[in-house]
Amino acid sequence: MLRHNPSHLVTRRPRAPSQTDLLLQCASAATFFTTHHGQVYASLHLGPSGHQAWPLRSALFQYWLLNRFYNEYETAPGDPSWRAALRILEARAHCYSAPPRPVHQRVAGCGHPLQTIAIDLLNAQSEVVEITAGGWNIVGDSAFSFHYHPGNLPLPRPVPAEPPALNLLRSLLNLPGPQDWLRCLAWLLAALRPSGPYPILVLQGPPGSGKSFAARVLRSLIDPAIASLCSLPFSESSLLTLAHNHWVLAFDHIVHASNRISSALCRLSTGHGFFFNERYHAIEPVPLTVQRPILLTVPTPCYWNPRPDLTDRTLTVTLPAMPPQERRSEAELCSAFEAARPSLLGALCTALSTALRRLDSVHLPAAPRFADVAAWAVAAAPAFGATDESMLTALSPSLAFGAHAHPVVEALCLLMKDRAHWTGPASQLVALPHPPDHPLWPPTPSAFSRHLKELTTQLRDRGLQVTFRRTHGGRRLITLESLPAS
Repeated sequence: MLRHNPSHLVTRRPRAPSQTDLLLQCASAATFFTTHHGQVYASLHLGPSGHQAWPLRSALFQYWLLNRFYNEYETAPGDPSWRAALRILEARAHCYSAPPRPVHQRVAGCGHPLQTIAIDLLNAQSEVVEITAGGWNIVGDSAFSFHYHPGNLPLPRPVPAEPPALNLLRSLLNLPGPQDWLRCLAWLLAALRPSGPYPILVLQGPPGSGKSFAARVLRSLIDPAIASLCSLPFSESSLLTLAHNHWVLAFDHIVHASNRISSALCRLSTGHGFFFNERYHAIEPVPLTVQRPILLTVPTPCYWNPRPDLTDRTLTVTLPAMPPQERRSEAELCSAFEAARPSLLGALCTALSTALRRLDSVHLPAAPRFADVAAWAVAAAPAFGATDESMLTALSPSLAFGAHAHPVVEALCLLMKDRAHWTGPASQLVALPHPPDHPLWPPTPSAFSRHLKELTTQLRDRGLQVTFRRTHGGRRLITLESLPAS
């Protein structure tokens, strides 16, 4: 008679490792951690001294893991094993990893108030420039973790240089005056702060004024990318995807921005919270908050009429038309810029160190819009040979359109010089005296009305209140009122 052995006496054969087990063994070469937003990252050592941090759900990490598995076992894992391994790695990171730590995009910082700025060079050695009030140096094993995206390019290793070396950069740009140069410097300095708010730099000018070249140079100096300039996305989701993968957002030849995109640009300038869907993520979207430096080029004359809330966040530089005898080939300009990039970046690092050293002693007489940006620029002003007053003047809203106020602002201030109130249609305002053939003067009454809506903040700074109304008969009227002196 056959008898069954008791279950506790049955000897179980060891289970052969599954593909999921083998994938987890291959992944043990990486260190996993979570961010404060709950996103899981893998830290990998890819060379003798370099390491990178990749999102676990990114294509880069999955290519790395798949390559290790194939090199070891000469086969590809099945989809169920693949998905199970990724889910297990995520669960282990959330349950057993060290406390969450932040992952930065190109620029990081620490200290309250700010004491250290770190700039990721994104080179093969994973070197980082660390800047303090006492100076700056290049380190190969930084405590900061940086996000990597294949569309980003490395920065050159900076060399010690004093900020006057940046005058070479100024000679490559077709800037009309010193105030425009200080605005560009203020934007560069703000873009190298680890947190915003960040102003939006607008480079406008006629065709051939060099605005696209200037935008590429300014962006490449601090955050080079394969596509240094691109078109403005039509959807907010596309814009946020760019913001998730790049530090500086640079858009070329903007002639129109929808209300939704204008609002998204405003939120990215001051801080935008959104939910990011990771690749093949089956659990839930990842909540993220992003602030980004933004750069736009705008052709003139055109019908670019940003909303007042977007205008409030801009620093505008108007580039003049370039005479033929002053034009240089772009190849020559690019060659000069590439040769000077290490010293230009070194000069910016020195200026940032000056700003860190002086920031606590800066006291603005009045807090302008983007007060943090103004204080930061004023703190660095001595490094550029500029005074605190000249830097504040350059950031004044009345100079938002170049070395002089917008011609519409000037014309309306002249109209209201000896009166307290004016009401009439836009057709009367478009006929006001103005500089002949000025590229910023609106040619039609409807264009004039759009410009007024854009310039309401600047007019308010000059003591004028603008209101729009429509009569019962459908007639559109504009009212100008002089505000009482405060």
